[in-house]
Amino acid sequence: MPSHRTRVLGVVMAASALAFAAGSTAAAAPTTQPQRKPRCTEGLTYKILTPTVARTRTVNVRSANIRRGPGTDCPLITSVGRGFRLNGTGRIARNGKSLWLEVKGKFGTAWVANSLVR
Repeated sequence: MPSHRTRVLGVVMAASALAFAAGSTAAAAPTTQPQRKPRCTEGLTYKILTPTVARTRTVNVRSANIRRGPGTDCPLITSVGRGFRLNGTGRIARNGKSLWLEVKGKFGTAWVANSLVR
């Protein structure tokens, strides 16, 4: 005769198999969704500073990412290479410790990190 422990284990296994076959997720452990930080939201992840004089900027690194907003968390539009000229609008944004310049080109109006241009 099976022991009490064996009978209980058999009942639990049978109940789990029936629940699985029925598609129940009641036995599944609850999951928590990670908190998402705001993406590219004006006033939350960056601050627009006082505008400066608009001037042409030249990329001084091998490749510079042009983004929809002033931050690496903003969507990438395109990348441009060393020597590429960008028309600045005069708008500057601070995102943490980095400065970003608003630029215009064939891609429209976008942002580039100040450290990548001269």
